[in-house]
Amino acid sequence: MKYEEDIRHFDEPDFKETLRQYEALLDGDDSVCLEADELTDIAEYYILVQNDSEAANRCISYALSLYPEATSPLIFEARQYMQAGDMKKARLLCMAIPEQEHREVTYLWAEMLIQDKLAESALSYIENRACLYEDEYDYYLYDAAYIFIDYSCFKEAYVLAHQLHNYAPEWYNTWELTADCLLGMEKYEEALTYINKMLDADPFSTEAWNWAAEAHVELRQYNKAIDDTEYALAIDPQCFRSIVLKSTAFLNLHNYEEAIRLINQALEINPSDEFVLTQKAFCLMDMDQLDEAEQTIIEAERIADGKSPNQLYIYEQHAFILAAQERYVEAIEYIKMASSIDKTINYDSIIAEYQQHL
Repeated sequence: MKYEEDIRHFDEPDFKETLRQYEALLDGDDSVCLEADELTDIAEYYILVQNDSEAANRCISYALSLYPEATSPLIFEARQYMQAGDMKKARLLCMAIPEQEHREVTYLWAEMLIQDKLAESALSYIENRACLYEDEYDYYLYDAAYIFIDYSCFKEAYVLAHQLHNYAPEWYNTWELTADCLLGMEKYEEALTYINKMLDADPFSTEAWNWAAEAHVELRQYNKAIDDTEYALAIDPQCFRSIVLKSTAFLNLHNYEEAIRLINQALEINPSDEFVLTQKAFCLMDMDQLDEAEQTIIEAERIADGKSPNQLYIYEQHAFILAAQERYVEAIEYIKMASSIDKTINYDSIIAEYQQHL
């Protein structure tokens, strides 16, 4: 949910005005003067919303030309090198930041440890530095935990969530963070305890209703999940996540016609979501519309380009469609592609079944 909060910041009037001023500056208005933090905020917008790294880097270069020792743009630049895999350059930039006790610098050092597959060391580092931030201890723990969540290090994030719970047990953000960790750890019943606290405090939280729906889907309580999404959609009728969760619940109830209707509604909002396209292919296959199912999964595969977090699901579904068309040689190839992604899954029985038809 932290990501959604970050994105919502860019809809605020103050940020929109700052962005307008920066764009005026690009158009030649030399009367505009923006602070280093404001320019870094704009660079984050270009990355997170516009997916335009060139514009973001141009903005940060301008910020550093005005404020060469400013913390925020230096952190941004170091993080860009880190995410590009140049850890040496990222560390050198981070070391060059004068304000080493800045919270975001601490977070950056921890993130680089996580990048190096040293999540436990990163956790120790965060805990050891906590004494520097006693005046903002709650936000320090909350934001630090989300660094770990960003890398799916839920166990380490949960340690910080537990510490936050001891410090601020009745804070909404504590419930949110704890629920997020528990969902990531697949402890859905426990997560619902905190999600319900969130909903008691804010019954108009679309995100919390979606989390409840996600937990109920994983617990195979599909009718409860549908109820959750209906509350979410009453608040935001165009919420993509709510529509997808509702379609998933109907799919699992084998109500493929309603699932397809919702999937098509989701695809009107985002036609390039490979996960939703794969769900559609699944429904079409079960409705015996194999040609359309194949066209749909091919489109999902094209969009995914071999890089989707849902790649395993895509390959499996493509294999099942091919097998339904009695194209077993091709189906086996897709099962092998799936097995190369997750070697813990034993596909031998499926391959043996398909080989019997050759």
